[in-house]
Amino acid sequence: MRRANGGFAAGMVERRVASVRGREERGRGPTPPRQDPPGRAILGVRCGHVEEEGVVSRRLPLLFLVLFWTSVPAGTEVFPRYRDPRVVFEFFFDDPRHVGPALHWVRAYMNPLTESPYDLAPEFMEIVVVVHGTEIVTLARHNYEKYKEAVDRMRYYAQLGVRFRVCGLAASDYGYRIEDFHDFVEVVPSAITELAHWQQQGYALIVPRILEKRFSLEEIR
Repeated sequence: MRRANGGFAAGMVERRVASVRGREERGRGPTPPRQDPPGRAILGVRCGHVEEEGVVSRRLPLLFLVLFWTSVPAGTEVFPRYRDPRVVFEFFFDDPRHVGPALHWVRAYMNPLTESPYDLAPEFMEIVVVVHGTEIVTLARHNYEKYKEAVDRMRYYAQLGVRFRVCGLAASDYGYRIEDFHDFVEVVPSAITELAHWQQQGYALIVPRILEKRFSLEEIR
């Protein structure tokens, strides 16, 4: 009985092995080509890579970049029809040295209007600068040597018709009298009242923002 059972088990094993071998022999033949799942080629294009025989091409991203760059429309230069220039600048800084960069704002307002196609003479521009921050010390005559460059620039703009008006309240806080200022400076009762006055006359208000320069143009352009 044991032999019979043992023979039966051995026969089962032999038949299973033969069956496996038969399937292996029948399955032999040329290996079918590997087919990428649908959408793989599209995905490769989106990612900027093309697989060819296991090699990833990286020239495609540059090509796409060139095509994209050339397809983006370029900007255009326009010359708006500006109304008569009437503006009041508010100078109110926590550092007297900021008056220098603030004067660039005045220049940036005036220069384009004096050039083509506008060709406006400075005397046709109405520009007022109201001073009531720490930069008031730059206008005191006894500080001329310390702030000579800024003072000379303000005097130049004053000769072109720009009016520099100092807050009387701020001047009093610093202990300054009218005669302590340069001859192109006008002292008014209050900077706040002055700013409101000019805006009521239709003057645009410009408040220069002086920021710390952390990067060169070449680094960020």
